[in-house]
Amino acid sequence: MKRLLCAVCLLLMLGLFVQPARAEETIQARNIFSSGILKAHTGFRDVDELIDGNTVAPMAFGSGCTMTMRHEEGFGSLYLMFNKEYGTFSVTDLDTGEVRTFGEHCFIHEFADLEAAFGKAPTNIKLEFLNGAGQLNEFYVFTPGEVPDFVQKWQPPKDGETDIVLFSTHGDDEQLFFAGLLPYYAKERGYQVQVVYLTNHRNVTYRRAHEMLNGLWAVGVDTYPVFGTYYDLMSSSKELALRFFRSQGVTEEELLGFVVENLRRFKPMVAVGHDLEGEYGHGQHMVYADMLTKAVEITNDPAQYPESAEKYGLWDVPKTYLHLYPQNQIYLDWDQPLESFGGMTAFEVTKKLGYPCHKYPQKYQSGYEIFGINDAQNETVTVYHAGTKNIDGKIVSAGGRVLGVSAQGSTLDMAIKNSYEAVKKISFKDMHYRKDIGIK
Repeated sequence: MKRLLCAVCLLLMLGLFVQPARAEETIQARNIFSSGILKAHTGFRDVDELIDGNTVAPMAFGSGCTMTMRHEEGFGSLYLMFNKEYGTFSVTDLDTGEVRTFGEHCFIHEFADLEAAFGKAPTNIKLEFLNGAGQLNEFYVFTPGEVPDFVQKWQPPKDGETDIVLFSTHGDDEQLFFAGLLPYYAKERGYQVQVVYLTNHRNVTYRRAHEMLNGLWAVGVDTYPVFGTYYDLMSSSKELALRFFRSQGVTEEELLGFVVENLRRFKPMVAVGHDLEGEYGHGQHMVYADMLTKAVEITNDPAQYPESAEKYGLWDVPKTYLHLYPQNQIYLDWDQPLESFGGMTAFEVTKKLGYPCHKYPQKYQSGYEIFGINDAQNETVTVYHAGTKNIDGKIVSAGGRVLGVSAQGSTLDMAIKNSYEAVKKISFKDMHYRKDIGIK
Protein backbone atom coordinates (compact mmCIF):
# COMPACT_ATOMS: atom_id res chain seq x y z
CA MET A 1 0.00 0.00 0.00
CA LYS A 2 2.81 2.35 0.84
CA ARG A 3 4.47 1.73 -2.50
CA LEU A 4 1.23 2.43 -4.32
CA LEU A 5 0.69 5.68 -2.45
CA CYS A 6 4.25 6.74 -3.16
CA ALA A 7 3.80 5.94 -6.84
CA VAL A 8 0.60 8.00 -6.96
CA CYS A 9 2.32 10.93 -5.22
CA LEU A 10 5.26 10.70 -7.61
CA LEU A 11 2.93 10.73 -10.61
CA LEU A 12 1.10 13.73 -9.20
CA MET A 13 4.38 15.56 -8.67
CA LEU A 14 5.51 14.73 -12.18
CA GLY A 15 2.19 16.00 -13.43
CA LEU A 16 2.81 19.30 -11.70
CA PHE A 17 6.25 19.61 -13.22
CA VAL A 18 5.20 18.86 -16.77
CA GLN A 19 2.45 21.47 -16.81
CA PRO A 20 3.70 24.36 -18.95
CA ALA A 21 4.16 27.58 -16.99
CA ARG A 22 1.94 30.37 -18.22
CA ALA A 23 3.61 33.72 -18.00
CA GLU A 24 1.26 36.66 -17.95
CA GLU A 25 1.58 38.41 -21.28
CA THR A 26 2.43 42.10 -21.21
CA ILE A 27 0.22 44.19 -23.42
CA GLN A 28 2.22 46.77 -25.34
CA ALA A 29 0.67 50.22 -25.57
CA ARG A 30 0.40 51.85 -29.00
CA ASN A 31 0.68 55.52 -29.88
CA ILE A 32 -2.64 56.35 -31.55
CA PHE A 33 -2.60 60.14 -31.71
CA SER A 34 -3.86 61.28 -35.09
CA SER A 35 -6.55 63.42 -36.61
CA GLY A 36 -8.77 60.33 -36.52
CA ILE A 37 -9.19 60.35 -32.74
CA LEU A 38 -9.14 64.13 -32.42
CA LYS A 39 -12.74 65.31 -32.45
CA ALA A 40 -12.08 68.98 -31.72
CA HIS A 41 -9.28 71.31 -30.65
CA THR A 42 -8.73 74.98 -29.86
CA GLY A 43 -5.53 77.00 -29.64
CA PHE A 44 -3.37 74.84 -31.94
CA ARG A 45 -2.35 75.93 -35.44
CA ASP A 46 -1.59 72.46 -36.83
CA VAL A 47 -1.77 69.39 -34.59
CA ASP A 48 0.07 67.32 -37.20
CA GLU A 49 3.25 69.14 -36.15
CA LEU A 50 2.94 67.44 -32.77
CA ILE A 51 3.48 64.02 -34.33
CA ASP A 52 6.22 64.79 -36.86
CA GLY A 53 8.92 63.05 -34.79
CA ASN A 54 10.82 66.30 -34.19
CA THR A 55 11.14 66.39 -30.41
CA VAL A 56 13.17 69.61 -30.17
CA ALA A 57 11.14 71.95 -32.41
CA PRO A 58 8.38 73.71 -30.46
CA MET A 59 4.88 74.58 -31.57
CA ALA A 60 3.27 77.44 -29.68
CA PHE A 61 -0.29 77.11 -28.42
CA GLY A 62 -2.57 79.81 -27.17
CA SER A 63 -4.35 80.41 -23.89
CA GLY A 64 -7.35 78.17 -23.29
CA CYS A 65 -6.01 75.39 -25.51
CA THR A 66 -8.04 72.17 -25.48
CA MET A 67 -8.24 68.81 -27.26
CA THR A 68 -11.22 66.47 -27.32
CA MET A 69 -10.45 62.85 -28.25
CA ARG A 70 -12.39 59.63 -28.55
CA HIS A 71 -11.17 56.06 -29.07
CA GLU A 72 -13.11 52.89 -28.36
CA GLU A 73 -10.04 51.00 -27.13
CA GLY A 74 -9.55 53.61 -24.41
CA PHE A 75 -6.76 55.99 -23.46
CA GLY A 76 -4.13 54.46 -21.21
CA SER A 77 -1.69 57.36 -20.90
CA LEU A 78 -0.43 60.61 -22.40
CA TYR A 79 3.16 61.75 -22.91
CA LEU A 80 3.77 65.46 -23.45
CA MET A 81 7.10 67.02 -24.31
CA PHE A 82 6.97 70.74 -23.51
CA ASN A 83 9.65 73.09 -24.81
CA LYS A 84 10.03 74.62 -21.36
CA GLU A 85 8.36 74.23 -17.98
CA TYR A 86 4.61 74.67 -18.32
CA GLY A 87 2.62 73.52 -15.32
CA THR A 88 -0.76 71.92 -14.83
CA PHE A 89 -3.12 70.42 -17.36
CA SER A 90 -6.34 68.51 -16.79
CA VAL A 91 -8.01 65.50 -18.35
CA THR A 92 -11.78 65.12 -18.13
CA ASP A 93 -13.59 61.83 -18.66
CA LEU A 94 -16.48 63.17 -20.72
CA ASP A 95 -18.60 60.08 -20.05
CA THR A 96 -18.50 60.48 -16.26
CA GLY A 97 -17.49 64.12 -15.73
CA GLU A 98 -14.53 63.11 -13.57
CA VAL A 99 -11.49 65.41 -13.79
CA ARG A 100 -7.84 64.64 -13.01
CA THR A 101 -5.02 67.19 -12.91
CA PHE A 102 -1.41 66.52 -13.92
CA GLY A 103 1.83 68.50 -14.26
CA GLU A 104 2.08 69.84 -10.72
CA HIS A 105 5.87 69.27 -10.75
CA CYS A 106 6.39 71.28 -13.98
CA PHE A 107 8.47 68.63 -15.74
CA ILE A 108 9.18 69.41 -19.38
CA HIS A 109 8.65 65.72 -20.18
CA GLU A 110 5.32 64.82 -18.56
CA PHE A 111 3.79 61.33 -18.33
CA ALA A 112 0.10 61.16 -17.42
CA ASP A 113 -1.08 57.69 -16.43
CA LEU A 114 -4.79 57.88 -17.15
CA GLU A 115 -5.51 54.26 -16.21
CA ALA A 116 -4.07 54.79 -12.75
CA ALA A 117 -5.73 58.17 -12.30
CA PHE A 118 -9.24 57.12 -13.35
CA GLY A 119 -9.09 53.44 -12.40
CA LYS A 120 -9.80 52.54 -16.02
CA ALA A 121 -8.96 53.65 -19.55
CA PRO A 122 -11.49 56.35 -20.48
CA THR A 123 -12.69 56.34 -24.08
CA ASN A 124 -13.87 59.95 -24.38
CA ILE A 125 -11.64 62.67 -22.94
CA LYS A 126 -10.95 66.39 -22.99
CA LEU A 127 -7.40 67.66 -22.44
CA GLU A 128 -7.17 71.24 -21.20
CA PHE A 129 -4.03 73.34 -20.59
CA LEU A 130 -4.59 75.39 -17.46
CA ASN A 131 -1.58 77.74 -17.34
CA GLY A 132 -2.27 79.84 -20.41
CA ALA A 133 -0.13 79.85 -23.53
CA GLY A 134 2.82 77.50 -23.89
CA GLN A 135 5.00 75.51 -26.26
CA LEU A 136 4.70 71.80 -27.01
CA ASN A 137 7.33 69.86 -28.96
CA GLU A 138 5.73 66.45 -29.31
CA PHE A 139 2.59 64.67 -28.07
CA TYR A 140 1.85 60.96 -27.68
CA VAL A 141 -1.46 59.27 -26.86
CA PHE A 142 -1.21 55.61 -25.82
CA THR A 143 -3.67 52.77 -25.60
CA PRO A 144 -3.71 50.78 -22.33
CA GLY A 145 -0.60 48.70 -21.67
CA GLU A 146 3.15 48.99 -21.24
CA VAL A 147 4.47 52.16 -22.88
CA PRO A 148 7.72 52.13 -24.93
CA ASP A 149 11.07 52.56 -23.18
CA PHE A 150 11.58 56.09 -24.54
CA VAL A 151 8.68 57.36 -22.45
CA GLN A 152 10.15 59.00 -19.37
CA LYS A 153 8.24 58.56 -16.09
CA TRP A 154 10.03 61.07 -13.91
CA GLN A 155 9.88 61.00 -10.14
CA PRO A 156 10.12 64.31 -8.26
CA PRO A 157 13.31 65.01 -6.29
CA LYS A 158 13.23 63.43 -2.85
CA ASP A 159 14.09 66.09 -0.31
CA GLY A 160 16.11 64.77 2.61
CA GLU A 161 16.29 61.21 1.22
CA THR A 162 19.22 61.36 -1.20
CA ASP A 163 22.26 59.10 -1.17
CA ILE A 164 24.37 60.93 -3.76
CA VAL A 165 24.16 64.44 -5.20
CA LEU A 166 26.15 65.08 -8.37
CA PHE A 167 26.89 68.75 -9.04
CA SER A 168 27.28 68.88 -12.82
CA THR A 169 27.89 72.28 -14.39
CA HIS A 170 26.58 71.64 -17.90
CA GLY A 171 24.56 69.10 -19.81
CA ASP A 172 26.90 66.25 -20.85
CA ASP A 173 29.39 66.90 -18.01
CA GLU A 174 27.60 64.20 -16.02
CA GLN A 175 28.39 61.76 -18.85
CA LEU A 176 31.90 62.95 -19.77
CA PHE A 177 33.63 63.49 -16.43
CA PHE A 178 31.61 61.18 -14.20
CA ALA A 179 31.20 58.35 -16.72
CA GLY A 180 29.83 55.20 -15.10
CA LEU A 181 28.74 56.78 -11.83
CA LEU A 182 25.08 57.22 -12.74
CA PRO A 183 24.29 53.81 -14.27
CA TYR A 184 26.13 52.00 -11.50
CA TYR A 185 24.71 53.79 -8.47
CA ALA A 186 21.28 54.89 -9.73
CA LYS A 187 20.28 51.74 -11.64
CA GLU A 188 22.50 48.82 -10.66
CA ARG A 189 22.69 49.62 -6.93
CA GLY A 190 19.33 51.38 -6.71
CA TYR A 191 20.64 54.35 -4.74
CA GLN A 192 18.78 57.63 -4.67
CA VAL A 193 20.87 59.85 -6.96
CA GLN A 194 20.15 63.52 -7.58
CA VAL A 195 21.79 65.58 -10.34
CA VAL A 196 22.02 69.35 -9.80
CA TYR A 197 22.98 71.30 -12.93
CA LEU A 198 24.36 74.82 -12.65
CA THR A 199 22.89 75.88 -16.00
CA ASN A 200 19.93 74.95 -18.18
CA HIS A 201 21.68 76.46 -21.25
CA ARG A 202 18.66 78.55 -22.18
CA ASN A 203 20.77 81.59 -22.93
CA VAL A 204 22.06 79.45 -25.84
CA THR A 205 19.32 76.96 -26.74
CA TYR A 206 16.29 75.22 -25.24
CA ARG A 207 17.13 71.85 -26.76
CA ARG A 208 19.92 71.00 -24.33
CA ALA A 209 17.53 70.57 -21.40
CA HIS A 210 15.77 67.85 -23.41
CA GLU A 211 19.09 66.19 -24.17
CA MET A 212 20.00 66.30 -20.49
CA LEU A 213 16.78 64.49 -19.57
CA ASN A 214 17.23 61.96 -22.37
CA GLY A 215 20.80 61.24 -21.27
CA LEU A 216 19.87 60.76 -17.62
CA TRP A 217 16.95 58.50 -18.47
CA ALA A 218 19.15 56.41 -20.78
CA VAL A 219 21.61 55.61 -17.96
CA GLY A 220 18.97 54.70 -15.40
CA VAL A 221 18.25 57.94 -13.53
CA ASP A 222 14.52 58.44 -12.92
CA THR A 223 14.66 61.32 -10.41
CA TYR A 224 14.10 64.66 -12.13
CA PRO A 225 17.21 66.86 -12.02
CA VAL A 226 17.54 70.37 -10.66
CA PHE A 227 18.18 72.87 -13.44
CA GLY A 228 20.04 75.96 -12.30
CA THR A 229 19.13 79.08 -14.25
CA TYR A 230 22.63 80.53 -14.58
CA TYR A 231 24.02 81.38 -17.99
CA ASP A 232 26.30 79.03 -19.90
CA LEU A 233 29.43 80.68 -21.26
CA MET A 234 32.91 79.39 -21.95
CA SER A 235 35.62 80.98 -19.81
CA SER A 236 39.26 80.04 -19.38
CA SER A 237 39.63 80.78 -15.66
CA LYS A 238 37.65 80.98 -12.45
CA GLU A 239 38.19 84.74 -12.33
CA LEU A 240 36.79 85.25 -15.83
CA ALA A 241 33.80 83.05 -15.04
CA LEU A 242 33.04 85.03 -11.87
CA ARG A 243 33.41 88.29 -13.81
CA PHE A 244 30.91 87.02 -16.35
CA PHE A 245 28.46 86.03 -13.60
CA ARG A 246 28.77 89.49 -12.06
CA SER A 247 28.01 91.07 -15.44
CA GLN A 248 24.72 89.14 -15.32
CA GLY A 249 23.95 90.38 -11.81
CA VAL A 250 24.95 87.08 -10.16
CA THR A 251 27.25 87.37 -7.16
CA GLU A 252 29.63 84.77 -5.76
CA GLU A 253 27.48 84.79 -2.64
CA GLU A 254 24.42 83.79 -4.68
CA LEU A 255 26.27 80.92 -6.37
CA LEU A 256 27.46 79.63 -3.01
CA GLY A 257 23.93 79.90 -1.67
CA PHE A 258 22.65 77.77 -4.55
CA VAL A 259 24.99 74.92 -3.61
CA VAL A 260 24.32 75.29 0.13
CA GLU A 261 20.57 75.18 -0.45
CA ASN A 262 20.73 72.00 -2.51
CA LEU A 263 22.97 70.25 0.02
CA ARG A 264 20.55 71.14 2.80
CA ARG A 265 17.55 70.21 0.69
CA PHE A 266 18.71 66.73 -0.31
CA LYS A 267 20.91 65.90 2.68
CA PRO A 268 23.15 63.51 0.73
CA MET A 269 25.49 61.00 2.26
CA VAL A 270 27.89 61.78 -0.59
CA ALA A 271 28.42 64.92 -2.67
CA VAL A 272 30.32 64.70 -5.97
CA GLY A 273 31.75 67.61 -7.93
CA HIS A 274 34.13 68.75 -10.64
CA ASP A 275 37.89 68.93 -10.81
CA LEU A 276 39.11 72.15 -9.14
CA GLU A 277 41.19 72.82 -12.25
CA GLY A 278 38.09 72.84 -14.41
CA GLU A 279 38.54 69.41 -16.04
CA TYR A 280 40.07 70.97 -19.17
CA GLY A 281 40.39 74.49 -17.83
CA HIS A 282 36.73 75.56 -18.01
CA GLY A 283 36.14 78.47 -15.64
CA GLN A 284 32.54 77.54 -14.83
CA HIS A 285 33.66 74.04 -13.79
CA MET A 286 36.22 75.69 -11.50
CA VAL A 287 33.59 77.97 -9.95
CA TYR A 288 31.13 75.13 -9.30
CA ALA A 289 33.83 72.93 -7.74
CA ASP A 290 35.04 75.83 -5.59
CA MET A 291 31.48 76.57 -4.44
CA LEU A 292 31.03 72.93 -3.41
CA THR A 293 34.21 72.88 -1.31
CA LYS A 294 33.10 76.06 0.46
CA ALA A 295 29.49 74.95 0.86
CA VAL A 296 30.25 71.70 2.69
CA GLU A 297 32.03 73.74 5.37
CA ILE A 298 28.99 75.88 6.21
CA THR A 299 25.84 73.78 5.58
CA ASN A 300 25.67 72.94 9.30
CA ASP A 301 25.95 76.59 10.40
CA PRO A 302 22.53 78.23 11.02
CA ALA A 303 24.04 81.70 10.62
CA GLN A 304 24.99 80.95 7.01
CA TYR A 305 22.13 81.43 4.54
CA PRO A 306 19.45 81.34 7.26
CA GLU A 307 16.56 81.17 4.76
CA SER A 308 17.56 77.76 3.38
CA ALA A 309 18.48 76.65 6.92
CA GLU A 310 14.94 77.46 8.07
CA LYS A 311 13.35 75.86 5.00
CA TYR A 312 15.34 72.62 4.87
CA GLY A 313 17.25 72.40 8.13
CA LEU A 314 21.00 71.98 8.61
CA TRP A 315 23.19 69.23 7.21
CA ASP A 316 26.77 68.08 7.63
CA VAL A 317 27.76 66.24 4.45
CA PRO A 318 29.56 63.03 5.49
CA LYS A 319 31.65 62.61 2.31
CA THR A 320 32.60 64.85 -0.61
CA TYR A 321 34.48 63.66 -3.69
CA LEU A 322 35.94 65.87 -6.42
CA HIS A 323 36.96 64.55 -9.80
CA LEU A 324 40.76 64.20 -10.12
CA TYR A 325 41.36 65.48 -6.59
CA PRO A 326 45.06 64.78 -5.89
CA GLN A 327 44.77 63.69 -2.24
CA ASN A 328 43.30 60.45 -0.88
CA GLN A 329 42.46 59.29 -4.39
CA ILE A 330 40.04 56.45 -4.99
CA TYR A 331 39.57 54.53 -8.23
CA LEU A 332 36.22 53.25 -9.43
CA ASP A 333 36.08 50.29 -11.78
CA TRP A 334 33.44 50.98 -14.43
CA ASP A 335 34.42 47.95 -16.55
CA GLN A 336 32.42 45.37 -14.62
CA PRO A 337 29.24 44.06 -16.32
CA LEU A 338 25.95 45.37 -14.96
CA GLU A 339 23.03 42.98 -14.68
CA SER A 340 20.52 45.84 -14.97
CA PHE A 341 21.90 46.74 -18.41
CA GLY A 342 22.16 43.23 -19.82
CA GLY A 343 25.88 42.81 -19.17
CA MET A 344 27.04 46.17 -20.47
CA THR A 345 29.65 47.84 -18.26
CA ALA A 346 28.92 51.17 -16.59
CA PHE A 347 31.36 52.86 -18.93
CA GLU A 348 29.71 51.28 -21.98
CA VAL A 349 26.29 52.43 -20.78
CA THR A 350 27.53 56.00 -20.54
CA LYS A 351 29.42 55.87 -23.83
CA LYS A 352 26.77 54.09 -25.92
CA LEU A 353 23.50 55.16 -24.30
CA GLY A 354 24.00 58.33 -22.26
CA TYR A 355 26.46 60.57 -24.04
CA PRO A 356 25.00 60.10 -27.55
CA CYS A 357 21.82 61.80 -26.32
CA HIS A 358 23.77 65.06 -26.31
CA LYS A 359 23.65 66.29 -29.89
CA TYR A 360 24.38 69.95 -29.15
CA PRO A 361 26.97 71.44 -29.48
CA GLN A 362 28.52 68.45 -31.23
CA LYS A 363 29.36 69.04 -34.89
CA TYR A 364 26.51 68.73 -37.34
CA GLN A 365 26.73 66.13 -40.06
CA SER A 366 26.73 67.68 -43.51
CA GLY A 367 26.55 66.62 -47.13
CA TYR A 368 22.90 65.57 -47.05
CA GLU A 369 21.06 66.29 -50.30
CA ILE A 370 18.24 68.81 -49.93
CA PHE A 371 14.98 68.21 -51.78
CA GLY A 372 12.01 70.44 -52.54
CA ILE A 373 13.58 73.92 -52.57
CA ASN A 374 12.16 74.77 -55.99
CA ASP A 375 8.76 73.39 -55.02
CA ALA A 376 8.71 75.58 -51.93
CA GLN A 377 9.49 78.84 -53.73
CA ASN A 378 6.88 80.95 -55.52
CA GLU A 379 5.95 84.61 -55.90
CA THR A 380 5.31 84.95 -52.15
CA VAL A 381 7.95 82.55 -50.75
CA THR A 382 11.73 82.94 -50.79
CA VAL A 383 14.22 80.31 -49.59
CA TYR A 384 17.53 81.73 -48.35
CA HIS A 385 20.66 79.57 -48.32
CA ALA A 386 22.78 79.69 -45.16
CA GLY A 387 24.56 76.36 -44.66
CA THR A 388 24.44 74.79 -48.12
CA LYS A 389 26.79 73.81 -50.94
CA ASN A 390 26.32 72.99 -54.61
CA ILE A 391 28.12 69.72 -55.33
CA ASP A 392 27.82 68.36 -58.86
CA GLY A 393 24.57 70.21 -59.36
CA LYS A 394 23.03 68.98 -56.10
CA ILE A 395 22.29 71.26 -53.15
CA VAL A 396 23.54 69.64 -49.93
CA SER A 397 23.65 70.68 -46.26
CA ALA A 398 26.87 72.25 -45.05
CA GLY A 399 26.13 73.67 -41.59
CA GLY A 400 23.86 73.78 -38.56
CA ARG A 401 21.55 76.49 -39.88
CA VAL A 402 20.92 75.32 -43.40
CA LEU A 403 18.04 77.34 -44.87
CA GLY A 404 15.79 80.26 -44.09
CA VAL A 405 12.25 80.46 -45.44
CA SER A 406 10.43 83.77 -45.74
CA ALA A 407 6.87 84.30 -46.99
CA GLN A 408 4.42 87.13 -47.59
CA GLY A 409 0.72 87.24 -46.82
CA SER A 410 -2.19 89.64 -46.55
CA THR A 411 -2.06 89.23 -42.75
CA LEU A 412 0.56 88.07 -40.27
CA ASP A 413 -1.31 84.79 -39.78
CA MET A 414 -1.39 84.23 -43.53
CA ALA A 415 2.34 84.96 -43.86
CA ILE A 416 3.08 82.46 -41.08
CA LYS A 417 0.82 79.88 -42.73
CA ASN A 418 2.52 80.36 -46.11
CA SER A 419 5.96 80.00 -44.54
CA TYR A 420 5.20 76.70 -42.83
CA GLU A 421 3.45 75.28 -45.87
CA ALA A 422 6.64 76.00 -47.84
CA VAL A 423 8.83 74.42 -45.16
CA LYS A 424 6.84 71.18 -45.40
CA LYS A 425 7.88 70.87 -49.06
CA ILE A 426 11.58 70.84 -48.13
CA SER A 427 13.33 67.75 -46.79
CA PHE A 428 16.77 66.39 -45.96
CA LYS A 429 18.18 63.97 -43.43
CA ASP A 430 18.07 65.12 -39.76
CA MET A 431 16.17 68.26 -40.74
CA HIS A 432 14.35 70.11 -38.01
CA TYR A 433 12.88 73.59 -37.63
CA ARG A 434 11.21 75.83 -35.10
CA LYS A 435 7.43 75.92 -35.03
CA ASP A 436 6.86 79.11 -33.05
CA ILE A 437 8.24 81.78 -35.40
CA GLY A 438 6.00 84.85 -35.55
CA ILE A 439 3.70 83.60 -32.79
CA LYS A 440 3.44 85.59 -29.56
